[in-house]
Amino acid sequence: MTTLLSNISELQSNLNKEIDYLRMRVNKCEIQGNNNSLKLKGYEMLVNKNCEEIKLLDERANELSRYRIKEEEKIPYVFTAPPQNNYFAGRTEQIQELKRILKVEETMNEKEVRVAAVCGLGGIGKTSLVSEYAHQMKDFYKGGVYWFSAEDDTHLSKTVNAVAVRIGALLNSFDLTLPNILKKISTIHHPCLIVLDCLDQLDLSRNMMEFISLSSQENIFGHFIVLTRRNPKRLVNEVSVFQEDSCLQLKCLLSQEAKQFLFSRSKVVRDKSAESLAEYLCEELGRLPLALEQAGAYIQMCSCSFALYLEQYKVERLRLLSRQQARAAGNDSPERLAVHTTWLINMEYIKKNPNGQAAVRFMNACSFFDGNEIDEELMNIGTPAVEDVAYRKCVSSPLGCREVLKLLTDFSLFTYVEVHSVSTHRLVQELVWESLTPESKAESFIDAVRMLSFVFSKCFSPSNHVTLDEKNDTQQNIISFSDPPSSPSHFFMWSKFCMHGHYLCRNMENLLVNSVCLDSLWFPETAKILYECAVHLSANHKHEEAKRILNFAYRILDWLPLAGYETVERNVSNNFLFPLPIPLPKPFQLEIQRCSRPPFVSLEALTEKPDPEVSNLAPEASDLDLKKKIENLRFDGNKCLKESRYKEALNAYSLAINLAQKGNIAFNPLLLINRATAYIKLGQYEDALKDANDYITRSPDCWMGYALKALALDGLNEKVSAEIAAALAFYHNKVIFSDFLLFKNSFVALKERIFICDSVEELRKAIFSDEVEADVLKILVLGSEEYILNSETIVGPWDRCVLVGTRNDCSVSLKSNYVIPLLKCMLTNISFYLNKGSIFCMHGSVVKILNCNFTSYDDRRSAVVTLGDFNADQCSFTSTKDSGLYTAKGNALVVGCSFLNNGKVGLEVREGGTLKVKSSRIHNNGRHGLVIGPEALECVVINCDIHHNVETGIAVLNSTNVTLIRNNVFNNYDHGIYVTNCEADIRENNSFDNGLWGIWSQNNSCCNISTNRVFRNKAGGVCLVYRAAGKEFSRSVIELNNIYDNVGPGFVEKASEFEVVESLSTHGDMDEASKSYLKPSSSYQSAKSQNNRVYNNRENENVSNLNCSVPYCSHCHKKCEPKRCGKCFTAAYCSRSCQENHWSKHKKICKVLREKSSYLITSIEKAKYTHAEQIEGRKEIGPKFSPPPPRDGRMFVVKVHTALREVTSYADMLYDRSLELCGTFDSRFIDELLEEFGVQCERRFIEKKLYFYCLFEDNGQLRLFTNVFPKFQNW
Repeated sequence: MTTLLSNISELQSNLNKEIDYLRMRVNKCEIQGNNNSLKLKGYEMLVNKNCEEIKLLDERANELSRYRIKEEEKIPYVFTAPPQNNYFAGRTEQIQELKRILKVEETMNEKEVRVAAVCGLGGIGKTSLVSEYAHQMKDFYKGGVYWFSAEDDTHLSKTVNAVAVRIGALLNSFDLTLPNILKKISTIHHPCLIVLDCLDQLDLSRNMMEFISLSSQENIFGHFIVLTRRNPKRLVNEVSVFQEDSCLQLKCLLSQEAKQFLFSRSKVVRDKSAESLAEYLCEELGRLPLALEQAGAYIQMCSCSFALYLEQYKVERLRLLSRQQARAAGNDSPERLAVHTTWLINMEYIKKNPNGQAAVRFMNACSFFDGNEIDEELMNIGTPAVEDVAYRKCVSSPLGCREVLKLLTDFSLFTYVEVHSVSTHRLVQELVWESLTPESKAESFIDAVRMLSFVFSKCFSPSNHVTLDEKNDTQQNIISFSDPPSSPSHFFMWSKFCMHGHYLCRNMENLLVNSVCLDSLWFPETAKILYECAVHLSANHKHEEAKRILNFAYRILDWLPLAGYETVERNVSNNFLFPLPIPLPKPFQLEIQRCSRPPFVSLEALTEKPDPEVSNLAPEASDLDLKKKIENLRFDGNKCLKESRYKEALNAYSLAINLAQKGNIAFNPLLLINRATAYIKLGQYEDALKDANDYITRSPDCWMGYALKALALDGLNEKVSAEIAAALAFYHNKVIFSDFLLFKNSFVALKERIFICDSVEELRKAIFSDEVEADVLKILVLGSEEYILNSETIVGPWDRCVLVGTRNDCSVSLKSNYVIPLLKCMLTNISFYLNKGSIFCMHGSVVKILNCNFTSYDDRRSAVVTLGDFNADQCSFTSTKDSGLYTAKGNALVVGCSFLNNGKVGLEVREGGTLKVKSSRIHNNGRHGLVIGPEALECVVINCDIHHNVETGIAVLNSTNVTLIRNNVFNNYDHGIYVTNCEADIRENNSFDNGLWGIWSQNNSCCNISTNRVFRNKAGGVCLVYRAAGKEFSRSVIELNNIYDNVGPGFVEKASEFEVVESLSTHGDMDEASKSYLKPSSSYQSAKSQNNRVYNNRENENVSNLNCSVPYCSHCHKKCEPKRCGKCFTAAYCSRSCQENHWSKHKKICKVLREKSSYLITSIEKAKYTHAEQIEGRKEIGPKFSPPPPRDGRMFVVKVHTALREVTSYADMLYDRSLELCGTFDSRFIDELLEEFGVQCERRFIEKKLYFYCLFEDNGQLRLFTNVFPKFQNW
């Protein structure tokens, strides 16, 4: 009794502890919930504020924009679910349960995203079930079915990019592409289905969690399903968006379903005798779909009875169990054992086929590839050739290849996923791997390498586009991209083969670790495959991993047979084998990303029910019958129109157009004119405008489209745009005002204001004509292709006129050597080529331009200079030697324009000017993309792409009222956004992949930086240098930002003393009030920082050492802690004896490896460490801390960092710890290493540092080794 009471007391105590713990968790959750609510509320307020500002900007949109023909963006229909399993059976209850979880019947009413998870073992049929569901519900999901793979981050990125290409959502990174896909999908007004397959990784990556979070929370109309081997409890614990009642636990098929599946797959006649045997066989196979699939395939192909198969199955299973026990491997689960046994039975039969040995050999090789998509091209003779002569003979012919694939697909070991590619189940790949002996694994792996090497030799590779400039005798300095490919799919097959290459790399290391002999694998093509993979990784921003794979390729060169060393040495030396350095130069990264997109494939149409009117004709009706019906409808519509029965006319025209579109019949474009007329009569002007624009696109030289467009715009009260359209109608039909009564009545006295100008002289007369009353616009229609302006055309400002080119492609050009002054003027559809001078919008001017191009060759003037009110819509400012657009003391509104390849700045606003820019592209300019200031009054920039500018993306200088919202600022060579002595509101922007900081603020700037994503910038994420203390200086705010993956600190604020001094000395344009607060002795206030996510940035204090080394001995291949060859620093050994035994072989290639993996500094200028102190501060450095570096060829460590720009013109500074060696030099290659692998110097400004192994050559020159790096040090 005492013991019982004691146990009860202990139990009670434990329960109380549990209750207290649970209460604490509940309180913590409530607190967290309140905090999250506050965060969400704050975020919603910011989003609402942004939306209001964008709406206000839209209201100020250019009046001329209604004139331009704008096509509505249509998201193409996408259906990327796997093909239906032709033998799918049963699962009716599970499909109904999935519908219940997703609340399909309520979807149309609620219009929100609902989530579900399908959980189950591998091979249980998760993918088949959801694929069947998607196909059955195809007509319901009219918004598309989007299928993604979460097998790993590489597959996730690949499938995301493939969908993005189809719907036009591909951006520069996964972090932007995924939200852009979901944003576009959210605009679809029909339900869609998003599926994330293979969520089976042990630890879910950040990308996968982001995918799940975004897909389940975005404003998407439809459903989101995840497929995973996790059980529901584990999934709910790991991923918060799921609840247990949203998870469908998939189990093996029910007995009746399993029998139905087996009969369907095996094609056996279903009778009483077969029924009982089928039930018994299904039970033996555990009713597992994959096992049933393989068994049914065998029974069908071999015309085998259930009884005979059952007997064979039992024998094979016993044999398998005995083999497992013999090797003490433990037993498979019953389900896995069933699949393993059916697979072995199929393989034994395949081997007896005439092409069976070739099929088995190919399947064994494919176990080392990515099983999701195995292209037919991989079935080849290999390079070097596969040793099996019979295999080579079989696959040398297309017929042999087809026979092999047919054999494997007939037995359900492969499945076609595309016309020319197959897939294999992951479980099948695992079984192949397990069935191979170490010798067979080596043989199959070598086959895989040879097959992959063959396809690499046949496809377009980035290495084919390398042009080497003059080089020294050790290291190429400059490479360039020759003949840039025009096709966005030029490297697509190469990138697919690289996916297989990554699998080979991982499998190669597994084999080496398990001591599998791969001696016959080591040939130059193996190293070449690894090199291609390194290029692929570097192009996708994985530079450290790329460096390691490249070092692996170098190691393989040491493992090659001695007989081929002379050729290898020559190929490495002349850059034939490894032409590109790692990390890749930025132009190569960009070109490879641009040209690795999947080719566009026409998408499968929805299986909608046919239109009743069409179904009445089908299938008997011919195209002739359909055309006749369409023409009859047009006549009926014309009759109704004449009789003023406008609604009946509209219905007739619409039905005719719909019939033509659904029957893929080219219809008479006059139907659009007829329908537009009916729309106008009914007052439906927007619809009339769409039809008129459609007609103009089809018949650009016909007056009727412009006439109907003019009437529609007039009905919408868009007077100026209407008159422009009317003028073009008059240009194409000179009697329109007399013959078209409706037109004459709508545009009274317009004819007198229209001037047709077919020559420069006619243009001059029209511009300066006094025939039109003051304050009334003249419309000048330019029909010739070219006008070369003379001095007489610019004797005064162009005033009160609208210049209209007659072609939408801007093929009407005006060429000038003069400044063209404008007052009140509109320009549309014109290209300006300015040899000298510019377009000058004077004080007090009102200028509006639409669909114009501007190019200037004057290096002293911007192409367009405006000092008045200026609107630009859908214009291009390209290849000017100075800047594209300059505004000061006026107001400029820019919408949908391009500023690219300008010599200095894309566009700029200064000196009392205001600028609003929306939905524009600013890229590849010679200095900055956008410059705001000094002394700009106001600037708002929304939804712009600002990238690849030689200096800063957006530079904000000494200005107030600056607002940057929802811009993508990336791949600029300096900062993404740079702010100095300004007030700026920076919200919801993406700043990434810039050469320095994502966002940099200095000189007492006051910034509100919120809800931005700042990632992968080369110097750091966000830096707020300082803000003076004082009542007149409000605090900067940084909140709700995501700052991650930057090669430097995520967030830095508060300047050290030398930063303040440096800023004061280099920015003398600050006002005295600000300077008084910026003395080193003054106090400074920190920004209000809250609710930011700052993670995975390379911070100085906790930076991890670079892991680029390959831990395998160059002699014995064993995994070890290697000691490097002192000469080339590339070969590595587990012991001194291995190094000595390998030297007779290694010495033949040592020199070329040394040159390939290092950089020779041929010229260095001596410098003082005091220069470095301004960057790195005072360190334990000098003769008393270290002896001088050796000059006898031995290694030592040096530090290289960016030199101080104000002190030396050289880019980089180098010194050892003793300071015996201290100098500056230039190298673009070393700059790229600093950018990708370096960390911030102590100044935490823009300078970066990296430690190198180094030695003195016999001639006194320095050699830096660039293949591996020493540990980060503190001096």
